[in-house]
Amino acid sequence: MNPSDDDLITSPADIHPLISIVIPTYNHAHFLSRAVDSALAQEYPRVEVVVVDDGSKDDTAQVAAAYGERIHYVRQENQGLAGARNTGIGASHGDFYFFLDADDWMLPHTLTKLWEVMSAKGPDCGIIACLPSLVEVKDGVERDVELDSPKDQGSVIPVSWTDLAASSRFPCTVLARAAAFEKCGLFDASYRHFGCEDRDMWLRIAATYRIWLIQERLVVLRYHGTNMSSDPTRQLAGIRKLHGKARTMGVVPTWRLDFWVAIYSLYHQTASLLHSESGHPGKAFLHACASLAVFPLPGVRRWTLRGPFFRLLRLVATSRALMKSWIKKVFSRPTGTVGTEIS
Repeated sequence: MNPSDDDLITSPADIHPLISIVIPTYNHAHFLSRAVDSALAQEYPRVEVVVVDDGSKDDTAQVAAAYGERIHYVRQENQGLAGARNTGIGASHGDFYFFLDADDWMLPHTLTKLWEVMSAKGPDCGIIACLPSLVEVKDGVERDVELDSPKDQGSVIPVSWTDLAASSRFPCTVLARAAAFEKCGLFDASYRHFGCEDRDMWLRIAATYRIWLIQERLVVLRYHGTNMSSDPTRQLAGIRKLHGKARTMGVVPTWRLDFWVAIYSLYHQTASLLHSESGHPGKAFLHACASLAVFPLPGVRRWTLRGPFFRLLRLVATSRALMKSWIKKVFSRPTGTVGTEIS
């Protein structure tokens, strides 16, 4: 007797396919337990946890060993974040992957929420993303960073290829379909020294699959000053590489100068913000000028390219910061030396 349709629908593997949580780690033994514990505490019933030790020189191996068979531990020579994630994918058995960095953690219902949306959106959905909460670590003390409540809390919005080309819309903590990686390839390890390998991957997936973002904070990111994202020079090099690859994909033709000029202006706006936050007012000022000069028009729907009034205010703010920095350097130097250098 053939099984009924109801029997097929209620098969446990169909309702709750295996999700592999991939946790790459490099010298983050002091953070790793929080990440692994949050993965093992998921309310979602079918989970495997894969920890990839990317050549750590600290106590990562001992921390992982304490979990025994509850996790799958893989150690390799250092290959960078993209290489570690690729190793984790190769060691996983799930139909879906969730990527969690070792210094971050999940909420108990994270996978349940993400899977509900993934299953509702169907097989043309490649990624379900969410918003993060932030914790800052300073002098060994963790502090919650106050963030605005998401607009339309809990709603699900589409994220297009052009959205991702314009800006990083969400962190790497996504639920991704394994078949999408089989079709679109793995993380590009050539981003090893730059970051942006996750956004590059999402762009390639977005060219074939649909991507959705839940307007809810379902993961916690820990910012501690040694994250890749804290280095503006490497970040900006990664963004330039990303835009170069994006132009070759053909999703938006190179003759669409309105699009690519706006992207170039947005790069300078991002650079201005990053340099301002890292205490380089001269570079922030120059990039603010470039952003406004290249594309002085208002931004496009859903993009983070601000209108000219906002960017004029940025220009004023960066020029004031530059002046303060110049005055401080002048009056802190010995008599007979004046001036400052902007690079």
